Amino acid sequence: MRLTFQLVIEPDDQPPVITDLLSVERSDLDAGSLGLHLSEAHELLNHGQSAMVTAQVSEFVDNARQCPECHRHLGCKGHHKVVSRTVFGTLHIDSQRLYHCPNCQGKRASFSPLAQSLTERTSPELQYLQTKFASLMPYGVTIDILSEVLPLGETLATTSIRRWTHRTAKRLEQHSDDNAPKSTPPLPAHNSNPDICPRSTVKAIGIDGGYIRRAGVSSRQQGWFEVMVGKSQREDTSGSCFAYVQRLETDPPGRMRRFLDHEGIQSQQPVTFLSDGGDTVRQAQFGNGLHGEWVLDWFHIGMRFQN
Repeated sequence: MRLTFQLVIEPDDQPPVITDLLSVERSDLDAGSLGLHLSEAHELLNHGQSAMVTAQVSEFVDNARQCPECHRHLGCKGHHKVVSRTVFGTLHIDSQRLYHCPNCQGKRASFSPLAQSLTERTSPELQYLQTKFASLMPYGVTIDILSEVLPLGETLATTSIRRWTHRTAKRLEQHSDDNAPKSTPPLPAHNSNPDICPRSTVKAIGIDGGYIRRAGVSSRQQGWFEVMVGKSQREDTSGSCFAYVQRLETDPPGRMRRFLDHEGIQSQQPVTFLSDGGDTVRQAQFGNGLHGEWVLDWFHIGMRFQN
């Protein structure tokens, strides 16, 4: 049996265009011949992506070659390649440089409509996958997994993975600071009406620090850095988590206060912290939870007796 996969492109004012993407042959039915193979799926995605992008770019450029005011056909200065990286491979798209309309815009300078439209040259999906895997495992392992699973068509660079991860982290930090809720008003001393300034359902804040060793360091005494992690424990639903590198955070108490505000804890509401009582942990808690209770969890007490 022969199976052929086709892509049908239906322009608005033109007849459909049918493109053959992949043909496979199957005879017997077993576990190895059932469905598509990984290599066949990669080839199908590559051909489908190429045909789809060609059709999209062609329609976009045809529309861009008309002056938006007088609909005059704009002249072409030349061609160059625009590189766009996606989860289905790197695309080298032909981009035209067009002249502005001399009648309507009064200038002869050229522009590239495709370059103006594709301001970000890496697709959001690829950025997401790179950042997600790189935040869970080493950069080198991330490259091996993505290169094995996705039809990227090229070897990813460790520097690119690191750059995207750091850029995403900075963007998330900025987004968190910009959208941080304002400090909630102090809780009244005698609050008989729970509907007025209700208390948060957070029972406690667990916080601890741990040391992570940077890869590629020969000496066992070098390359270590401390990471502070924490999580809120709620009565009704699961809590939220936070983490930061100790030496890179300039205001640990401020970060903790923003986390408490995000959890809906009023400035005068009692807060219970669960920690080992270390100096860096106390530095993060300083100024918060002064009206609450300081508890040393039994795990760390048991470690002292055990050791």
